[in-house]
Amino acid sequence: MRGRIAALVLASAVGVGACSSSTPALPYKPEVQPPGLTISAAYAIMADRLRVEIESGGRRLERAQIVRTDGVLLDAQTIEYTPAPGAGGSPVGLSFGIGGISSTGGGGAVGSGVGVSTGGLVGGGASGAIGLSIASFPLAQAGPSPWQVRVKLQGIDPVDVVVGEPSSVPPPPPGTPPPPPPTSR
Repeated sequence: MRGRIAALVLASAVGVGACSSSTPALPYKPEVQPPGLTISAAYAIMADRLRVEIESGGRRLERAQIVRTDGVLLDAQTIEYTPAPGAGGSPVGLSFGIGGISSTGGGGAVGSGVGVSTGGLVGGGASGAIGLSIASFPLAQAGPSPWQVRVKLQGIDPVDVVVGEPSSVPPPPPGTPPPPPPTSR
């Protein structure tokens, strides 16, 4: 019985440990990286919002702006900070407890339990390490892609990262005749 329980505990610990990983590099990078730091970014369009994820090498994102083609700077409306993956492990923890009492007098008790933590602040909390930062912009004001995102991280000069692909009109399907030339009036 003890062997099976030990195997279950070991398999569970290995499974939970395999879930934690470090933050991967994101696909968009600045033309020139700051010395000693790697910055990368990704984007997602969520309804009427442009969300830009920024991997900052653990530094705090102080400001994010979109530099529009007309030169106007658009500040992020919100910046969210996520905890670093290595900052205390997985936000979900499992614990197992097994105990037993036996006496030769015929009486005895065995207890077992399972506990799950979802990363609350009871008993400590996260360290100050920062994972991804997410800057959110109004899509209508950001303009068409690609977007030049100016990133200001704590302790370094601003860096520009271009995210997105140039927007273009897709070509017509094969076999479609070309549109007629414009007529002058």
